[in-house]
Amino acid sequence: MDAVGDGRPILSEDRLSEGRLPSFLVIGAMKAGTTSLHAYVGSHPDVLVSTPKELSFFVAEKNWSRGEAWYRAQFAGAANATAVGEASPDYTKHPLFAGVPERIRLPRLETPRVKVPAGSVGLGGSQFCIYSVESPGGYWLLGRTPAPLYDPRAEEPTLLRPGDRVRMRPIDRAEYDAIATRVAARAWRPSVT
Repeated sequence: MDAVGDGRPILSEDRLSEGRLPSFLVIGAMKAGTTSLHAYVGSHPDVLVSTPKELSFFVAEKNWSRGEAWYRAQFAGAANATAVGEASPDYTKHPLFAGVPERIRLPRLETPRVKVPAGSVGLGGSQFCIYSVESPGGYWLLGRTPAPLYDPRAEEPTLLRPGDRVRMRPIDRAEYDAIATRVAARAWRPSVT
């Protein structure tokens, strides 16, 4: 993994306390709608998108040399945002800009957690997971879902099947607790569209 300044990887465990990094990137091609998508997403009151739109931070030939402090400063107003992001068509211009995926990649934790609660949503490397049962794990945790992915007492013990598409959405604590209460009463059903 590339490092910035002091040699530590940009997205390492010991850097998380230093400030906010984006939770999403809009990656597209020139004239493919990244400007519109950046504007639409940025119009949501709980989302902060970068200004300017195209930071091109992960492109070595452009802004990578400015360092992580510069990149974090682009999201200075993000303290209360639910989601934070940027958009750049430069991230798909391989081989013109080589090494972008390696600089963006979020590695798994070097030391996995001993115990991760069931329902935790995680990301590591190029993999995304939802922990169906309490277990050890090495993914970065993004949040939790009250939806039970595995219930050995149920007629259908698994919520998801191969090929299913899952759409995540943020919920507040009150909605989380309401769903968890319905799950405990065995009255919750997933929204299928």
